Amino acid sequence: MNILSISHNDLDGFGCQFCIYEKFKNYNIKYENTGYNSIEETLNRFNFNKFDLVFITDLNFNENQQKLLYNKLQNYKGKCIYIDHHQYTTTDWLNKCNAKIIIDDKSATLKTYEILKLDNSNLFKLCELIDIFDTWKKDNPKFKGANLLNDYFWENIDKFRDTIISLDYDIKPLKPELLEMKQKVKEYFTKNLNKIIYYNNKILISFEYKYINHIEEIFPDLKFAIIVNKDINRISIRDFIGIKENIVRIVEQFGGSCGGHINAYGMVIPNLSTNYQEVVKKLVEEASKFI
Repeated sequence: MNILSISHNDLDGFGCQFCIYEKFKNYNIKYENTGYNSIEETLNRFNFNKFDLVFITDLNFNENQQKLLYNKLQNYKGKCIYIDHHQYTTTDWLNKCNAKIIIDDKSATLKTYEILKLDNSNLFKLCELIDIFDTWKKDNPKFKGANLLNDYFWENIDKFRDTIISLDYDIKPLKPELLEMKQKVKEYFTKNLNKIIYYNNKILISFEYKYINHIEEIFPDLKFAIIVNKDINRISIRDFIGIKENIVRIVEQFGGSCGGHINAYGMVIPNLSTNYQEVVKKLVEEASKFI
């Protein structure tokens, strides 16, 4: 059996693929990881009919991407399973797809574990930890450790993948590395705080992208954060006032697109390097109305 796994290029996306590997490791599996804005290119690269089973996990398809998937599945003879947990403005085309569609409030990793009916206690604990981080259960006592695990993942993705599999998903041996990661995060923010603007004590603008998921630890009164990476035309938002719909409308005014969770989402805006000041000003003005 030939299997294709297309997943998000983040910790939750890789967690889904750990589950797929655990279930189907005796078969041929092709792994592909992509960002939201490369979904069309990724789908177009593959002939689904070369695979008996296709998994699409942790990818928040917009309407055009759903339509593309629908068209690809029209003459597909195998089985497609779509697992996600993001918010959707529409699922009309997904609902028409020749596929099993699962959209849940659990992380895609934990839902994939459940759907595949796995039985590996180490993997289950890892899936739970990824779920705690990815669904931002910050009041959970394991959240800080889950946050550090995400940092460890981004430091070296290939090493993370190979290490986790070699340990049979047991992260206890990684405790020294995670403690070292905690110190690196602390040192990083100490060194780079001058690159972060704290606007009116509750709104934050940052041009530092690394370790940004620890931003609430550094600024406990934070209500809205704008993290700008103009080199790749991307802005990440941490939104604790619940104005995502308003922000999406602003992004669309600049020809951009937005996807992700209610409280943590990202946007891609063409030519951001030339207009980021205007974009940031609009975002700050909108957030200020609610703070």
